[in-house]
Amino acid sequence: MKYLKIGQAAKEAGVSIDTVRYYEKRGLLPSPKRKESGYRQYLSDSVTRIRFIRHAQELGFSLCEISELLSLKLDPTAACGAVKRKAESKIAEIDGKIGMLRRMRDALESLTKTCTEDKRVSECPVLDALDSCKGADIMKIDCYMSGDCGSEGALRHNIDRALTAEKTEAEVSFHRIGEAEAAALGVTGSPSVFINGEELQPQGAVGFS
Repeated sequence: MKYLKIGQAAKEAGVSIDTVRYYEKRGLLPSPKRKESGYRQYLSDSVTRIRFIRHAQELGFSLCEISELLSLKLDPTAACGAVKRKAESKIAEIDGKIGMLRRMRDALESLTKTCTEDKRVSECPVLDALDSCKGADIMKIDCYMSGDCGSEGALRHNIDRALTAEKTEAEVSFHRIGEAEAAALGVTGSPSVFINGEELQPQGAVGFS
């Protein structure tokens, strides 16, 4: 059986060492054995598992959902239908996001075609387009910040003000995360705001490094 050091496993899987440690912390990777020197010894099939996790993330699965997929993958009695249902559920979620993005595109297209600077706010086609999108599911906003990013108060205030102005409801959550968690979640800056899973970095965001 071939064993790999953490750096070798990370390199072969195409991820950072911190990402490997984070997957291990979340229980997505089994805890490796340690040599007498203290170095972790990862089985060679850990690379395949890490690639599976990253690919699933790229397809939009959360880490919790990936954990369920791994459990099904390792269960010899599990049927393919269970995996199919999870994939179909994810497709429906993606279709919902596509619909939201199309509505956003339509609003912006209205702006470029009909909006002029001398129009009053009450006649703004962008606001009219947003009004036509009312009644959708409650928006989910996740804000990710590094430990040294400072207070979340200003960001929370700006989000609340924007939601009030648009008369829109949203479920807003704030998360303090480290570099490893940022890499695993695909967060590229601090602070970063995800609206229904789509990243939007506020002005002044800095990278996790």
